[in-house]
Amino acid sequence: MLRSLFDLGVDRIIMINEYGKAEEVLSRSTINMSNQRQEILHMSFRLHHSLLQDFDEEYGKVNYFVIERENVKILSVPFHSCKLFSIMKKGIDHMQVIKKIQQIANLKHEYLSRDALEMVASVK
Repeated sequence: MLRSLFDLGVDRIIMINEYGKAEEVLSRSTINMSNQRQEILHMSFRLHHSLLQDFDEEYGKVNYFVIERENVKILSVPFHSCKLFSIMKKGIDHMQVIKKIQQIANLKHEYLSRDALEMVASVK
């Protein structure tokens, strides 16, 4: 399902866990960055989300954040217990990508809920 983001112009998709480690990386192209620098980048986005959570009570939960750099847009969206981190060219409509990610998250939630219900039903 996440690969469908490539159709919207996303170049790289990274699922980052609560410890800042990449659980899954999907990419249409190679990136010229050492593994150590990639790990630092992933941890920095997880840290950024954690810092933003400190203000959830005052402002509500973060739905997403976008960083626009000179050459790319970087998008980070909460995705269940992980953060979905996407890199795309600047001209890509990030709102369309966000909506698609949220649709995928809702589908996964429905599947998870259905599976959980089936497991509960099978126990009885």
